[in-house]
Amino acid sequence: MKKFVKFFLLWGFTYSVNIWITYLLINNFWLSAHFSYFVSLWLITIVNFIMSLKVIFKNYFSIILLIKYSISLLSFSLINYLLVYILSYYFPSYYFFIIFLVTSFVFLLKFFVYDKLVFKNYKVDNKTT
Repeated sequence: MKKFVKFFLLWGFTYSVNIWITYLLINNFWLSAHFSYFVSLWLITIVNFIMSLKVIFKNYFSIILLIKYSISLLSFSLINYLLVYILSYYFPSYYFFIIFLVTSFVFLLKFFVYDKLVFKNYKVDNKTT
């Protein structure tokens, strides 16, 4: 439960940072909204990986771990997009509710996959997690 609370707090923090960085890049550096959001997403992805690795799941860095994290991140993005796209096609008047439900589902799925598959089986302080 402690890991889940940390994961939730990290998600909330990086969500806020994502909005803040995007806003700053658009309004202070006059970059396009899409490019600003893309830059912001890359920055928070790096922060999320490092914080998940060191603070939440307490593992050591490895290339395999980074690859697993990257593949799972792309998979979650695809799942999120496809679920919103499909559900909003059938229920167009509930678009924001669908986004909320799908994002919540993917958040829970992401925690489970990170905890049980991605950051699992790495040694920390001579103990297997």
